[in-house]
Amino acid sequence: MIVVLVLAILLALVGLILVVKPAALRKVNRPIMSPFMNNYEAPQPSALGFVMGRLFGLGLLALSIFVVIKTL
Repeated sequence: MIVVLVLAILLALVGLILVVKPAALRKVNRPIMSPFMNNYEAPQPSALGFVMGRLFGLGLLALSIFVVIKTL
């Protein structure tokens, strides 16, 4: 039960970051992608990409709230 709650909290944090500042996760992803990319700034998402990221973040927040409610 505690593991599920911790994972739900982590999901909520990722979702909140995606809703508030979607470009923040790209900065975290840079060291992981460094062997595969020559220019970090080349693949900039479009405005629609940012909207989809925010919608996905809202979905993660809703899922994490649902999991916490069902667990408790």
